[in-house]
Amino acid sequence: MEYDPAWQSPCQTGDPTPDGTIRWKPVPMEPAPDFAELERALAETGTTPVAPSPAEFLAAL
Repeated sequence: MEYDPAWQSPCQTGDPTPDGTIRWKPVPMEPAPDFAELERALAETGTTPVAPSPAEFLAAL
């Protein structure tokens, strides 16, 4: 991922490389996101979710 000092993230690991990139790893979000409104909107539009719920789908990534 391209390193931008204006956009710091807890996902970044180590220092930027000479070519301007930085390594990163996923970390849990605090607080955990609430997908209730997304689930409600999908139900109202009749859209078939990609998993039993968007929260379950994203938690599996």
